[in-house]
Amino acid sequence: TLRDLVVNVQPVSFVFEGNPFMVKADLSDFDNIYYDIASKGKVDLGRIYRVFAYHGWDVKGIVETDLSLKGNQADAAAGRYSRLENSGTLKVNEVTIYSDLYPLPFVVDKGVFRFRQDQIRFEDLRTRYGKSTVTLNGTVYNVFNYMAGVGPLKGDLLLHSDSILLNE
Repeated sequence: TLRDLVVNVQPVSFVFEGNPFMVKADLSDFDNIYYDIASKGKVDLGRIYRVFAYHGWDVKGIVETDLSLKGNQADAAAGRYSRLENSGTLKVNEVTIYSDLYPLPFVVDKGVFRFRQDQIRFEDLRTRYGKSTVTLNGTVYNVFNYMAGVGPLKGDLLLHSDSILLNE
């Protein structure tokens, strides 16, 4: 059953193109998911994606992580955020996502995501699609319930753009 399912990813460390990277994850009880995930380092998504490619998609760019995520879904759902031990940063640089679903690529020029308890803060997340450039700042929360499909994603984001071409 989902309650009995346990996934343990032993620490995986490697140096890829001169950049060290480490990830580990322990997940259990997928009815009320318990998680303990850590990631630290820099990785070139394009090079990694070649190994795990998915038809109709392509990803390129650099991601740098320093994350520690630990807690369970019940505490997040009940608002017991002090019991969650989620913290860290994820930095993106020149991440480009291509999909057969869209005629143009999505580009994230730069940005920082800061994780704290059940919140993800966007800091100067600069994105482009075609001729439109948008910068996002703000916070989203209720992330774990949203990912589990049991609640809405909530937040407060400030979107800035000189112009957005809606035809694209």
